[in-house]
Amino acid sequence: MAQTLLDLKTRILALLNDTDGGTYVAAVQLSAAQAAIRQIIEYYPKLVRSAVLTLSADFEATLPTDAYMVDAVLDVKSNKYLPKAGLSAGSYAGESIETNDWHQYQSGLVTFSRDAEDGVRIFYRALYAEPSVDVDVLETPDLLFNMLGYWGAAEALIGRASSTANIRQFNVKVDSGTPDHNPLKQMAKEYQVLYHNSAKTLPDIEVPSVV
Repeated sequence: MAQTLLDLKTRILALLNDTDGGTYVAAVQLSAAQAAIRQIIEYYPKLVRSAVLTLSADFEATLPTDAYMVDAVLDVKSNKYLPKAGLSAGSYAGESIETNDWHQYQSGLVTFSRDAEDGVRIFYRALYAEPSVDVDVLETPDLLFNMLGYWGAAEALIGRASSTANIRQFNVKVDSGTPDHNPLKQMAKEYQVLYHNSAKTLPDIEVPSVV
């Protein structure tokens, strides 16, 4: 069953024991949910196969706006995967090599040492779309829902932990031991631990390797 932003915010509030949203207001709920969506790619990336891209006169291709990491590049004409450029001393580029190769830049460009006559197909990891209204359906698979809740709860707690730390609200005087003067911070850490532990149960996801 598809999960929505409202489902995720409801889950986060339940973990925070604030089901009516009296403490964690709507803006905090949205920020926490979106932060969880961004964080999840470390364990479960969104894998995308691009449409065929045509290279510019400078042998460049612009990545889709949601791309953050290229895994592999296929030359459409030869149906072969191109190697990633070896940017090291003593290596050759351009006309001195026998085959085409590619390199990704943070600016959203992939450059090539030669032309690809019929274009290239890029296999890349993409950012999940961030929901903004309650009815938005989450792009993330349903099996990640609990993890999203844990991280979202941690994000919401971190905000309150920061404000209480500034006024030293929970500080107490003790004679020994290592007391925790900010239980909100500690609870946020606990939810992060639950998040990472839950990741251990995820099925393996096959990511194309760079050739």
